[in-house]
Amino acid sequence: MAHRIHTLALSCWAGACLGLACDVEETPAPPAPVEIPDPQGWDDGEDDPAEEPDAPDDTDPPPPDDRPDIDPAPGIEEPGLHDEGTGCPTVTPADEHIDAGAVTAYQLSGSASGASAAQFYVRGRNQEEIVGTIPLGAGGDYAVTVPVFCGDNIVKRVFTNASCAVTLVTELVTTECIDADLRVTTVWDAGGADWELHLVKPGGSINDNATDCTWTSCVSVRPDWGVAGDATDDPKKDVDWLGSYGPENIVLDGLEPGVYTVLVEHWSSAGSADSDGRVIINLAGKLIVIDIEDLAPHQVWTAARITWPEATVEALADVHDCSSNWSGGCRDALP
Repeated sequence: MAHRIHTLALSCWAGACLGLACDVEETPAPPAPVEIPDPQGWDDGEDDPAEEPDAPDDTDPPPPDDRPDIDPAPGIEEPGLHDEGTGCPTVTPADEHIDAGAVTAYQLSGSASGASAAQFYVRGRNQEEIVGTIPLGAGGDYAVTVPVFCGDNIVKRVFTNASCAVTLVTELVTTECIDADLRVTTVWDAGGADWELHLVKPGGSINDNATDCTWTSCVSVRPDWGVAGDATDDPKKDVDWLGSYGPENIVLDGLEPGVYTVLVEHWSSAGSADSDGRVIINLAGKLIVIDIEDLAPHQVWTAARITWPEATVEALADVHDCSSNWSGGCRDALP
């Protein structure tokens, strides 16, 4: 959507009629001057000073937004249930508002009888976004822990079958929170068996508990990053998942200057060699989505380098086979 500048050009021609008068001595009188206003677009053949272009119309749409579109139900914002189709799933409870309290992740649960697939989507007050799969159990029962953002969130749960889509929109509010500079999320498919998310600080290495935020260092404890002894700039893995789909999530505020690395291990040997997923990065108002394809067990995908304070992200697709040096995770020197 670009500003549009409309230029109107008209070409006109005009003639002037001049009157002639004779006195009694037949001496021609000079013609009386006749003033003819220039019509719009009058061209007298002389070069006029260049006109400034019209100012953009304030009512025109804003410049294009190149953020990836990950909302599974765009345009549906009103809290409550919205269905489209016939034979729709029955969704309970249909909670329109949730006071979540002082949390950075929240468990969504309920039932969607008649649904064959489901997704969640969360958007924060600063346009932070994440999306992922809701695994459905027998009878459509579900429970999934999702990352949530500081303050007001819009949470969408979309339940589908062959003939209908039902969207449940919920306003979810968190308290006693901060708008963190960085949130990194990974989600994956049914063939993935525990994708493990890693955020490595500048100069660090994978599965080093002092410099890598992962399941051994960031779930029940937190590594001391940034200012020594200051917990507010330490990373936290607030969602850690062991099976299929995910999500896993890391949150960090108060980043040190330097280059951070985002990596994903396919942790369990029981997973599929063609498992697919993605990494979602919310960084200082930016949204970056990086697709991951065919990540086999005991492989590591280096997904991104994040440079701070420039707040830039370099998306990567570097795959490393660590199966020959695997012991509770990859033991090779990465990144």
